[in-house]
Amino acid sequence: CPFIAFEPGLTTAAHRATMSRNMRREFSNVANRLQKVGVCRLRCQVLGKDNTLLLERLCEIERQSAKASRNIHLVFSPEQNNMFQRCLLEQANETVQPLLTTLELEEEIIAYLYGFVVGGIYHAYNTAFLPDYARFSPGKLTIQETIDHCIFEKMREFDFLRGNSYIKSKWSSTVRPQYHLTLMEQSLLNQLHGRLIFTVRPRVKQLLGNFRQIVPLRPVR
Repeated sequence: CPFIAFEPGLTTAAHRATMSRNMRREFSNVANRLQKVGVCRLRCQVLGKDNTLLLERLCEIERQSAKASRNIHLVFSPEQNNMFQRCLLEQANETVQPLLTTLELEEEIIAYLYGFVVGGIYHAYNTAFLPDYARFSPGKLTIQETIDHCIFEKMREFDFLRGNSYIKSKWSSTVRPQYHLTLMEQSLLNQLHGRLIFTVRPRVKQLLGNFRQIVPLRPVR
């Protein structure tokens, strides 16, 4: 679980100065390219009960995103999940604030980062962007805008939450380990079950992954 701890008195300029030269150059190049396409804007806003239409737009973007084709980490697209997010907004209060960062091009949202602020810590929950704009690094832009917002609002931390990603490593090498602990009674059946789940299954998945790389699966006609 990567995270960024903000020192008291930190400024956005000082934080950006700690980024790699390649990252700073990339942001500059992307901003120039976006300006040639149209009027663009990055903004952060706290969501409330009256943001149903905005959630629908996020759902639409998520459906078209690259990760939707892999059906992973979908937050808004399944109807059940969408209803859950609406219920969260209806129960939002000063303790938990849903924060949405959007990248807009010609007043149309093309990318977003959705998270929650709790106790002075921002938790990055979900992100997606339209594939047609991948060349503009929209995911990185929304992350950096949110980091700037957190610093400006004097938050204590930006928490990327769990999961390995090369994008997260662009900003932080500081991580919290996550452990999955399974307790079982000592019996022959449980020992067999444990061997199958925690030893045999990972090796089989690894072998299958290696096999697919060697022999790509072809669609059946």
